[in-house]
Amino acid sequence: MNATDQVLLAARPDFAAIARWVAPGARVLDLGCGDGALLRYLWEARQAPGYGVEIDDAEVLACFRNDVNVLQLDLESGLALFQNGSFDYVILSETLQTIHRIEFLTREMLRVGKEAIVSFPNFGHWQARLQVLAGRMPGLQDGPDAPPVGVVNEAAVREIFDGAPPVGRTLRAGGREVQVVGVINDMPYRDRRSPVPPTLYESAFQRSAWGGYHVFLRTDVPVARLEVRLREAVARVDPDIPVPHMRAQTEIIAQAGAKERVLTQLLTLFGGFALLLASIGLHGVTSYAVTRRTSEIGVRVAVGARPGQILWMVLRQVVVLAGIGLVVGVPAAVAGAPLVGSLLYGVAPTSPTAILAATAVMLGVAVVAGLLPALRAAKLDALVALRSE
Repeated sequence: MNATDQVLLAARPDFAAIARWVAPGARVLDLGCGDGALLRYLWEARQAPGYGVEIDDAEVLACFRNDVNVLQLDLESGLALFQNGSFDYVILSETLQTIHRIEFLTREMLRVGKEAIVSFPNFGHWQARLQVLAGRMPGLQDGPDAPPVGVVNEAAVREIFDGAPPVGRTLRAGGREVQVVGVINDMPYRDRRSPVPPTLYESAFQRSAWGGYHVFLRTDVPVARLEVRLREAVARVDPDIPVPHMRAQTEIIAQAGAKERVLTQLLTLFGGFALLLASIGLHGVTSYAVTRRTSEIGVRVAVGARPGQILWMVLRQVVVLAGIGLVVGVPAAVAGAPLVGSLLYGVAPTSPTAILAATAVMLGVAVVAGLLPALRAAKLDALVALRSE
């Protein structure tokens, strides 16, 4: 293997994983081969001749420059150009996520080749979900025979290493020494409200017998329909592998936040009821004030006051009352914020945005509550109003 191939292997360790599946001298068909780097590596490492299939013009030209046999085809149309059993292995490497007719192409792969190898990016991998703050993540080089390695979170750096750089140091976990090779940011472990505990993440390749695995599947098929098919698929591979209860991620998230959701619904119900009572009371006070000032309103209309001026006169009284309530209520709410802070997540009880939103809602409700009496006052006839005195 030349220096170029060694650099390539360092950048794409998945090539080595695929090569372990391919027998020396086997015939290979690489679907979505790109510039032919995998085929070139398989020839160097396993003396496995092969063909590539690619649709992109630039990649096809790159294959020619790399001395890789390539056919320009659209995989969505199938592999009709190839006879049954033409190849020992058909490889679909990091192309699966671009295919629409996945089941059709899979059947074609099994028709053309004796075995099919499918690899795809792990979009749920730590490197996609977490930020590596220092060092590196465990990789394919950290296999079962390599020294145990792992990464720790920020909480572990603070509480175990007293803030000192942990990369290169060791921790004792599970009865063995584990070397820390990286640091990642904190993320919720059990639920969103609990403090993040010091956590060590180890490579699954090095702890294959510890506690089993959690497998996540992205699908639009309901769990109830998918579960039977998944159990059958696992049983065909190894009937002794236990498959526990399957749940949708939405169900897990909903269960984790069930307490907060119930409390939020109760607080919303009581808050809405209190707002309704306040609006009814404000409506009653305003209606009573308009009734008491009927003669005054009649005199104002008689001397030339316009309906808009009468409307604003009444609404101004409503706004003043609501303003007095806000002047008293907002400081009281801020003072009592610590009492409800534990019920909130993702927002501070003294958040300016939340306070401004609540103030706007209260003013809006006050205006709506006083609007009907104000409109009634604006429509008063001067003679009727004076005669009522």
